[in-house]
Amino acid sequence: MHFGRRLQAFRLWFNPKRRRWAGLTLIAMAVAAMFLNPGSRWGLLLGAGIYWFVTSLPPFIGGRR
Repeated sequence: MHFGRRLQAFRLWFNPKRRRWAGLTLIAMAVAAMFLNPGSRWGLLLGAGIYWFVTSLPPFIGGRR
């Protein structure tokens, strides 16, 4: 039960605003690292950053609901 409470607290803390900034940070780190070390697997970090950023956006952007 202790794990469930900690997970719920993390979900409340990791709100869309923090998820958006974390996603942008991961994207920036991956792009910078790709230039410094292009032979590595920075695409995985880039993919995680894009996923976090896209999931933090509101469901309806500029359209009708």
